Amino acid sequence: MRATSKGQVTIPKSMRDRLGIDPTTDLVAELCEDGVLIRVARDTPGRDLVAQLAAVGRVAWRGGSTDQVMRLTRGDE
Repeated sequence: MRATSKGQVTIPKSMRDRLGIDPTTDLVAELCEDGVLIRVARDTPGRDLVAQLAAVGRVAWRGGSTDQVMRLTRGDE
């Protein structure tokens, strides 16, 4: 792997697949004696709420009914 000029590194697809990393996955980088450890973050505060609100927004944006939006808001779907 090689870092870009912005310090970005691409995690190989085989590793992302094995760890279940997708664009919504939060990662943590920690300094270690031998370098940097990158790991999947444990539960991030508010992550479930953000996902729920995003789902409500998608339904509302696509012309979903008020009932659909309310079910998603309540967590019924």
